[in-house]
Amino acid sequence: KFIVTLLFFIPFTGFTAEPQLDNPQIKIDKNVSDSIDLLDTNAREIIRISLERNRTIKGSFQNIESSHAQVMQARSIHGAKISGNFRQVRVDDVAKGPTGSDLGKKVSQQAYIEVTQPLYLSGKAGSALKTARLGRKTAKARHTLTKQTIVQSTIMKWLSWLFSIEAEQVSQKDFELAKAHYELVSKRLRQKQASEFERLRAEVRLAQAKSDLRKQSNNRELACLDLLRILDFPENTPVSTKEKLKMFEYEIDPEEDAIRALDLREDLRSKRLEVKMAKQAIAAARSENKPTVSLFGQTGVQDPSSKSSMGKYERKGYWQVGMVANFTLSDGGMRKGKIKQAYARLDQAKNALQDGIEQAKFEIRQAFLNIKTAKEVVFAQQKALKQAEEALRLADVRYSNGLFTQVELFDAENAYLATRLQYYQAIFSYDQAMVAYGLATGRLGREFFSES
Repeated sequence: KFIVTLLFFIPFTGFTAEPQLDNPQIKIDKNVSDSIDLLDTNAREIIRISLERNRTIKGSFQNIESSHAQVMQARSIHGAKISGNFRQVRVDDVAKGPTGSDLGKKVSQQAYIEVTQPLYLSGKAGSALKTARLGRKTAKARHTLTKQTIVQSTIMKWLSWLFSIEAEQVSQKDFELAKAHYELVSKRLRQKQASEFERLRAEVRLAQAKSDLRKQSNNRELACLDLLRILDFPENTPVSTKEKLKMFEYEIDPEEDAIRALDLREDLRSKRLEVKMAKQAIAAARSENKPTVSLFGQTGVQDPSSKSSMGKYERKGYWQVGMVANFTLSDGGMRKGKIKQAYARLDQAKNALQDGIEQAKFEIRQAFLNIKTAKEVVFAQQKALKQAEEALRLADVRYSNGLFTQVELFDAENAYLATRLQYYQAIFSYDQAMVAYGLATGRLGREFFSES
């Protein structure tokens, strides 16, 4: 087993809020249309909102409703059918009697209610019902997979926003240092202690820092808008949090998780159900051309009635019951073709299932290796950050004792800020690997599904 640290990995551990020096609040300068806000929110709340409001999840749920309706339709094949019928026929002429009178009516009418009850449908109805039920299970599995995908996307957008906040703060500090450096060089230039080239170089550095700050500010706003979009919130919704990027420890076992993933992964569940549906298609194809039997009953009125006496054409009521059997003597090879097609689809479903299993194992292994690599990078950046902190501390001491110029102190501070940004980037990359591992093992977000 391999012990790894986890950053905001929802399925395995909770989020712990940590005070932040600067509490960023993203608010677009527009009139707020309603009272919705996400002030002082956290990752768990964001995920719950995403599962409740995301339009993709709502659309996926409608697929479940549609599959349930298909089950109802398949179940109705076995039920009795009741219909009301009316028939009116007019002929051009009828036979004449010896006296020249009509021996019938030119207009005949019949109105009746008919009840039909299938007795034997040769297995086709049973296969249709089983297929519909399997389709409903498949829709549920795909719905769960959709929710897991949305949870993954929500976590990544949340972490992207947190990272953009850190990057903006680093750029803000770098801009302040560049501005102070420019002012110092300009002052020394007026005192004839610096050259015009040094002032120009400081001016270029200030312009670059200002440009980078604007870029990071734009990235922060775009990350916030991207987060609001997946939550289906208006773009002018205020968002703020006290959470920061931090790491948690969690134990993972790629071999054990790979075994459990065979049952947990919803895509594999869907592929296994597709294999069962293909088998039902074979059973339905085999039942073609088999006899079907049903009962029927009618009650209504006829005008003229078949029960009328000779010469009398009266309207009378009637009823009748009977049984209908249907036999297909020849279909020109259609049944054989359907069976062959069903077997081909079964082979395709089995191949897709086997490919899915191999792909799942690969994704788990790949995510695990990415975690190991990302963790090493994080540890390396931690050491580099400590080294940069120590270098900054020594530079500050030397500057206080007159052994370092302010320019050299600025350089040490810039090196520290760059290392700090690289450290947060390493953490963000590590989070991506952890979230991918959770999705690959099929465990991502399940605690939220049970809560809902």
